[in-house]
Amino acid sequence: MPSKRKRRRVLVFACFILLAGFLWLLPTIIAKSAIRDLVLNSIANAPQYQISSRRASFGWFTPLVVDDLMIKKADHSVSIKIQKLSADKSWFALWLSSPDLGSFTIVRPQLDVAATDDSVENENTSPNVLMPTLTAIIQDAHIVVRNQSDDQPEIDVDNIDLTTHFENVDSTNFLSVEPIQVFDRLAISRELCNTGLQLIAPVLKNEINIEGSLSLELTRIRLPLGTSQIEFAKLAEVQGTFQLHHLSAGINNEMTKRLARMFAELFKLGEIPNQWKLTDGATIMFEVRNGRVFHDSLTIILPDVSPDFSIQTSGLVSIDEEIDVRATIQIPMGLMGESQLARKISQTPIEFRITGALPELKIGLPTDPKWVIELSQHLLSNSLTAEEKELANDFIELIAELHRESSDIAEKLPEPLLKRIQSLQSVDHQ
Repeated sequence: MPSKRKRRRVLVFACFILLAGFLWLLPTIIAKSAIRDLVLNSIANAPQYQISSRRASFGWFTPLVVDDLMIKKADHSVSIKIQKLSADKSWFALWLSSPDLGSFTIVRPQLDVAATDDSVENENTSPNVLMPTLTAIIQDAHIVVRNQSDDQPEIDVDNIDLTTHFENVDSTNFLSVEPIQVFDRLAISRELCNTGLQLIAPVLKNEINIEGSLSLELTRIRLPLGTSQIEFAKLAEVQGTFQLHHLSAGINNEMTKRLARMFAELFKLGEIPNQWKLTDGATIMFEVRNGRVFHDSLTIILPDVSPDFSIQTSGLVSIDEEIDVRATIQIPMGLMGESQLARKISQTPIEFRITGALPELKIGLPTDPKWVIELSQHLLSNSLTAEEKELANDFIELIAELHRESSDIAEKLPEPLLKRIQSLQSVDHQ
């Protein structure tokens, strides 16, 4: 009887040892078998994505490490290859804490995104599936964004280090990125100017003989994930600055070409200016607002008109390149003559409003009537002679007429009036 009880104890102990050994070896079994990918997909809990891997290191108490990870979206619009992924938790802790997964270090990811068509999702579209929340510290990333109808990438950047956060707000997934410098003195090409940069700086669209470099810093990025493009446009938040270094270009852009032609004809320059440049290190701020890109204080110089002839633009450009831009032009005094009225006009920035889509643009005056009133108050003063006052009133009346008609000012150049102002003699008003 005692021997039978003893054998039972030995059997129970042996089973316990086998079970303990199995549990101890379970992470290794998972890591070395196809179960590995099932566990990874269970931890991620993102059914719209399929995760696979080649190798992994699982442990009960050591952080999860996965090599050669592949993540693909079901509709094939997103593909991510990761050389190495390291978590700050063990696989079991990740599984218990899902969907709050903590922090990951991701080495050499390659992100390939195919932009979807500009279509509105219908009412039968499946609801957005909430993704896990996590922080990803990304090292040496390669990012490619392409249009589904074109294999040529619209964005292709390499060697990117950044820190990202995935979060859920009001049943919507968001990706936010900590401030990052994307480019540092990257050589500007015509292709770059036509595939994204033209939304920030519309004067660069279709320009030729471009020389110079670009530095781009993004100070705020917060993008919704898994939404329609209408919702994406409403919720996306992007802010940043870019610097242009030693930048010059041949005039081929419709906006700069029409402004240059207008002033070439106005001041009888003979030939239309064919080149513009920027002050070295000029910094321009931009941000995305409701699907449109706003830029502020982009100043170009037309040296063929005058070394001091500048055009500063601020305004909005939509994704389909609809433009609503304010152009402020400072006319150098040398082009207006040497009279007191010429001095006042050269001291008064003249604003134009440029609207429409390339190449069909309309150049008019600001819609705010206060601008005409402020111009009148500045030009009309007791320091002017009677002849200058008469010309100042004619100038203001012409501007007011153009303002009321909201017509294309390029078709109504005030050439006779300009000649009369230029013909005024310089008068010493002491």
